[in-house]
Order: sequence, then structure tokens, then C-alpha cells
Amino acid sequence: MFILAQPLNFFSSYTWWFINTVVLMVMFVFIFLLFKQKFFSNHKNSSNPHNIWLSTTFSLSIIWLMRAQLLDNLYLHFIGVSLAYLLLDIPLTGLALAVVLIFTNVTRHISFEIWGAQYALSVLFPLLLSYVLHLILARQLPKRVFVFIFIHGFFVTALVMASTVAFNLLVLNYFGIILLDVGNGIFWIGSVLLGWGEAFMTGMIITLVAVYRPQWLQHRVQFQDV
Repeated sequence: MFILAQPLNFFSSYTWWFINTVVLMVMFVFIFLLFKQKFFSNHKNSSNPHNIWLSTTFSLSIIWLMRAQLLDNLYLHFIGVSLAYLLLDIPLTGLALAVVLIFTNVTRHISFEIWGAQYALSVLFPLLLSYVLHLILARQLPKRVFVFIFIHGFFVTALVMASTVAFNLLVLNYFGIILLDVGNGIFWIGSVLLGWGEAFMTGMIITLVAVYRPQWLQHRVQFQDV
């Protein structure tokens, strides 16, 4: 995942805003699903999901601000999509990370023009990948907390993060922002290191949540030994 510091000249301003419009339509779908689930109208009956959403959004905002700059327009950081998906499910995760991205862009004085492209590459892609992997594994593997922690919490997170970084690098390479030649193998090493780091962080958090607060997990993976 990356953050472009400013709009780059391989797209016109109209193209950037077209991308923003498409992404905003996706956001409206997420909001519609939340209304359908009565998330906004249930705050008087149960504040637990709302507190989890607010806490996750705040924590991810801090994580996204801690980033390493590789090039003028390339920053690497943890994204926390797999963790947020397990805690919040798809609509709330999409909304939380939209807020996170807006917050980090405002804090870093990054142009809003490229928000849609950032969201598509750094949020929608890993969120869709997380959904597919968690869904497939939940159907194939036994419903045990050990499996949930190490497969869903660690392995899937590492795969999602490494794949997201690799996908972003390929996009940047396609537009000539970076060159993925033999001498730039550090980029691929970075994807592995980021995948391991995010998986380790997510695995620890999911372990604590699964053991002590399994009711916080909104993702419908039911384990039977807790």
C-alpha cells in the first residue's frame, strides 16, 4: 500500500475525479448496508459495535500516520484491513478506512484529488481479498480457536498485506513511478517484511480478542472450543 503525495501527471484532473466518484458510490453502498443492518439506529440499545468501530478507526489512523518514505511519492505502512474486517465486517471496515484515509490526507496536506485511487488500491483491494480468503478458509477448516488465530489472524493477514503491497508496486511500475528491475529487489523484500509485521500485530490482537472478548468479532467465523 502506498500514499501518493500529490496528483501525478499520468492522469488528467477529470480522470482523478471520475475515480473519486466511483469510489464514493462504493461508499454509499457501504452506508446503505449499514442502514439496512440498523447500525445507525441501534446506538441507544447497544453501543458495543459503535465503540469498537470508533476505537478501530482511531487506532488505524495512528498506524497509518507511522509510515516509511521510500520515494518522493511512495510511503509504506501497515494498513490493518484484515484486522478491521474480522472486528467489523465489510461495510464498517470500508467506512472506517475511508475516515482514516481522509484524516491522514488532511494531516499530511495531501490533495483530495487522489483519494479515490488511494482508497481503491490500499483499502478496496485488500478488503475484497480478505473477504474471499476468510470466506474460503472458514468453509474448509475446522471451527477451532487455534485455527482462527493462526490461519485467519496470522496467515491470511500476511498474505493480504504482501499481496496488497505487490499489487501497488505493479501499478506504480506500470505508470513508471518506480522500476521493478533486478536492482530494486528491496521493494519485493519490503512486501514480505510488511506482511510479516502486520500479521504479527494482527495475530497478537486477534488472540486476545478471541480468548477474552470473542463477542467483539463481527466476522461470522464461529469457533466451538471457546
